[in-house]
Amino acid sequence: MADFVSEVDHWVAFIMLSVAGLHMIFESGRFMDGQVFVLSFSMLLWLSVATSIDALAVGIGVPFMGIDVLQVSVYAGVSAFVFTLAGHWLGARIGRLAGRWAEAMGGAMLILLGIKILLDHLYV
Repeated sequence: MADFVSEVDHWVAFIMLSVAGLHMIFESGRFMDGQVFVLSFSMLLWLSVATSIDALAVGIGVPFMGIDVLQVSVYAGVSAFVFTLAGHWLGARIGRLAGRWAEAMGGAMLILLGIKILLDHLYV
């Protein structure tokens, strides 16, 4: 299972993040100034799956590397929680100031994240 996931995880993450990013960029142009784009539950689920694919491959390999799984899980969970709160807080403030441009920048960042994941797996 680990071999299969490690062969395709970067492609799946790249495609899903790129599609979500392009959708966000497209949607940012559909709103007038002052309106805020609200992610639907299905879009949030799509984004969470896309950003978790790479972590799945790492998670499958952690026990085989002799690393304490509980410790890694706690560190990952705490850091994800802290960064999620910081992103939510910053996004609310920046979103009011930047409006639709913040949505387009967020979409571009998702695409760049997908490209980074793909390049890391292909060339490292």
